Order: sequence, then structure tokens, then C-alpha cells
Amino acid sequence: MLDGEILGCVALTALAGCLGWGIRGVFGGQNGAMVPGALMGAALATAGSRSSPVVLAAVGAAAWSIGGVASLRRDGICGGTRG
Repeated sequence: MLDGEILGCVALTALAGCLGWGIRGVFGGQNGAMVPGALMGAALATAGSRSSPVVLAAVGAAAWSIGGVASLRRDGICGGTRG
């Protein structure tokens, strides 16, 4: 990829993440966390044309869903991390 193509790919993925984060505010929780991951995965696959957008969107949705739930847990990932 050329430098301009990389910049465009990063910009498209960032915009998709921003849109997904705004949509996440409506749904919240685990379901809402899937939205930015799916949009960013699909945008990255589409702009980079390396993988199937559907596969990368599914992986991104699953990863953001797990991370979103872990970050919202009161006791943290390992439990007992409260001061």
C-alpha cells in the first residue's frame, strides 16, 4: 500500500469507529459494544482488501464485545481489583 492508501484506510476505520461508538451509546452493554468492532472490522477489511469483510467484522464484534463487558465489570477482569 502507498502512504496515501494507508492514511485513507486509517481515516475510514477511525470514522467507522466513531460512528459505531455513537451508536453504542443507544444500546449499551455487550450488544452495543459489538457495533464499533463490527463497523471497524468491516471498514478495515474493505479498505485494506486483504480479508473478507464479513469475517473481520465478526471477529471485531466478538473482540469488542468481550472487551466492552470486561471493562464495565465492577470488580475488573480478575476480580478483587477494587481499592
